[in-house]
Amino acid sequence: MKLRALKLAVGGCIIITTTHLAIAQTDSGQLASEPAPPPPPTVIIMPPAATRSPGARLHDGFYMRLSLGVGPGSATENVTGLGATNPEIKYSGFSAMFDALFGGSPTPGFVLGGGLVSHRILSPSVKWGGQTLETGDNVSLNLTTFGLFTAVYPDPTIGFNLHLLVGYAVISASNGNNETSSNNPVGPAFMGGVGYDFWVGDQWSIGPDFRVAYSKGTYERGGAKDSVSMFFPTLSFTATYH
Repeated sequence: MKLRALKLAVGGCIIITTTHLAIAQTDSGQLASEPAPPPPPTVIIMPPAATRSPGARLHDGFYMRLSLGVGPGSATENVTGLGATNPEIKYSGFSAMFDALFGGSPTPGFVLGGGLVSHRILSPSVKWGGQTLETGDNVSLNLTTFGLFTAVYPDPTIGFNLHLLVGYAVISASNGNNETSSNNPVGPAFMGGVGYDFWVGDQWSIGPDFRVAYSKGTYERGGAKDSVSMFFPTLSFTATYH
């Protein structure tokens, strides 16, 4: 290394500065400037981008939903014919619901399918002829529906959904001895609701759902007619594979 003086004329003044030069000996014995080596290159390692399989977290393809729910349940029974004097009987109480629905999406966000929905009023109170009666702890009034449904996800990448079901229903009573009534009223059932599914995997989601269900069934024999209507608002927990 050696110092070399430089004279710079700036605005009529002479400024003397010194610079440090790297020198090297040439073959002829003369000194020559040697440039400083370049800095090492900067290497940035980026993590690989996360990838998902086609259809992940998208509501399309095969559909399966399982639900458990609770809510109030009510029913009204009317018996006519054969000289019935107190034709109306009212039932009410705490209800439980279960469903298993299966289907598929012809296009993302739109589902068609079918399944089973079961509602039960557990140990219902009975109002009949101006009196209120209590049933046994193991008695239930049941609505069993086999139906076709449709569900719509306005944005198939998120969980908000609307759904409707129309089906064939059987209304029955049962007790803890696995005894079920005969001559049961049958008829149409209608259900509709709204829910939200939170993704917990590429295809699985869970979330709350609110629905209402209504059915009216009849049974006629020997001049007597038994008509029963049932109504259930239900809040349920759902697990969906879609």
